[in-house]
Amino acid sequence: MSEDWKLYTEDPNEEPYQGILNLLPSSLKDVWEDQDPMMPVPIPKSPSPQAPSGIYEGNSIPKHTKPFPFPESAPALSFMEDHEGATPTTEPEVLVNQTISSDTKFYQVQFHPFRTELYHWSQISNLSVGDYVVTEADRGYDVGRIVEEVRSPPSRESKASKGIVRIASQHEISQLSLKTEREKRAKELCQTKARELDLPMSIDGAEFQFDGKKLSFYYTANAYVDFRNLVRILFKTFGMRIWMVWHDGNERVKDVLQRSEQK
Repeated sequence: MSEDWKLYTEDPNEEPYQGILNLLPSSLKDVWEDQDPMMPVPIPKSPSPQAPSGIYEGNSIPKHTKPFPFPESAPALSFMEDHEGATPTTEPEVLVNQTISSDTKFYQVQFHPFRTELYHWSQISNLSVGDYVVTEADRGYDVGRIVEEVRSPPSRESKASKGIVRIASQHEISQLSLKTEREKRAKELCQTKARELDLPMSIDGAEFQFDGKKLSFYYTANAYVDFRNLVRILFKTFGMRIWMVWHDGNERVKDVLQRSEQK
């Protein structure tokens, strides 16, 4: 084992996380805090409320638009930091409370080449294909790009859809290329550790939720994989919840729980 990995995996004072022992690998999806009650999640207010087009104006960058503060020891790029000379603000947060009505519009929003999901928009202002938007996400918020307007989505999908919060600010959009670079590093790191653990799986992609609360790894495998130790190491390394997502490269991505239930 390399010295770098010892830094992230060996801790003589650490006690094993007890809850993970009771989880079946086939149903291991969100290991940490998955049973917490769902609460309304504060979404960062737009840093430029006078600019509905999402163009950032001024030199002040709100603190709420600074996603995933990684520990300095994490083997990843240092980004999403406030620009030099910027003065973070304490602008109030807002809660999303959109209701679906006959005027609600639906859009497919892409966050990663492997993930595109249906979202709804109930505000008066119009959105267009190509717009970058802030959306509700898993206990937080995410940033993606609208790739399609859906005129008549299936009722079940429309009712289950999360909401679009607002147009993304220019500052948020500018961070996406750096986020992609970090995802590349995370993918390589995960694949390296999977090989060290002799796991028969290929890591095809990594995706950070924009607020830094969740990291998803997309993988392919031809047989059952017990990746509990891998997930534990990834959690210690990145300091956020880890989500393993199986896909075959063709079908819509499925998480490991869905795959197990379909067998």
